[in-house]
Amino acid sequence: MRTTAAAMVLIATLANAQTFQRVAYDDAGAPDSQPHLATSDGDWRFENPGADNEALRTCAFGERIEFTYSGLNSQARYRARLRFFSDGSRELRVKAGETVLLPSIKIAAGQVLEREVDLPAVNPLTLGVEKVAGPNAAVSEVEI
Repeated sequence: MRTTAAAMVLIATLANAQTFQRVAYDDAGAPDSQPHLATSDGDWRFENPGADNEALRTCAFGERIEFTYSGLNSQARYRARLRFFSDGSRELRVKAGETVLLPSIKIAAGQVLEREVDLPAVNPLTLGVEKVAGPNAAVSEVEI
């Protein structure tokens, strides 16, 4: 009986779990795959080992990188998934407009890092990644 009750709790938990449904995607650093990129100093491809995934090895970089998303439903709740890879130590800040969402993301050389953050209900939405320390900011992928 305990097994059946535990299985039913697991099924109920899975049924109520929120899933991530992608509504926008940017493979930053891939010129034909970053439709929401508004501001950066350019694209880069890391040559050092540490990430086999080509989408992670490419990035947009700069003092501040901005992505602009329009057409979002102001009544819906959105979440961003950001993926980073670096060839050196960096510290970054993530903002929506002027609102700080993630005050400090520290990345070491050769490290793959993923962060998720809830987004404010604004349209259009400007998502920024800023340099705090290191040579510049770099972001590889953004999913909303």
